Amino acid sequence: FKESLLEKVLYKDIPEVFSVSEPRLLFKIMQLLAGSPGMIVKYNQLGSDLGIDQRTVKSYFDFLKASFLVHCQYQFSKNLLTSEKKIKKYYLSYPCFANFLSEEPHKDTNINYLIENLFVTARDSRFFYRSSTMQEVDIVEIKGGVIIPIEIKYKNNIDKKDIKGISSFIKRYSPKKGI
Repeated sequence: FKESLLEKVLYKDIPEVFSVSEPRLLFKIMQLLAGSPGMIVKYNQLGSDLGIDQRTVKSYFDFLKASFLVHCQYQFSKNLLTSEKKIKKYYLSYPCFANFLSEEPHKDTNINYLIENLFVTARDSRFFYRSSTMQEVDIVEIKGGVIIPIEIKYKNNIDKKDIKGISSFIKRYSPKKGI
C-alpha cells in the first residue's frame, strides 16, 4: 500500500500536477501527521524546523489537502473569515495511513489521537475550538445554525480536566448541548 499508493501519489502524481520541487518533504509532512494526528500547524515554525520557507510549507499542505491525503480543521469563530486566518489542525484523511507511514506501526502513534482522527474525518469536521487559555474542543459542528461542541475521549473514565475545553466553549458560546 505504501509503495503502490502513497509513494506513487506523493512522489509522482502530486509533483506532476503541482510545482513540487521536493517530494520527499510531502512524505515527511505525512509522517509527521501520522505520528501526531491533529497537530496544530504553524507554517513558519514547521518551515524553520524543516529548513524550508513557510510559503512552501503552506503550499505543500494545500497540495496534500487537494489530493485528499490530509484533512484540515479551522479554529472556530462565528466569523468564518476569521476562522480562515487562525491556526489550523491537520489530520490524515484516513487514519490507517498512520500504519503505512510509521517505521514501527502501532508504536509511534497514540491510539487516542487515532480515534480522534477517525471521528474528525468520519464526521468531515471543519472546526475545532481553542481558547486563549489553550482549552480545546475536538469538533465544533454547525448544523442548521445550531452549534454543537464535541469532545472525543478514548478511556473508561472521564474526569473534570477532560471537560475543561467543552466547559470553556459552553461558557463562551452558550450552545444548547455539548457531546
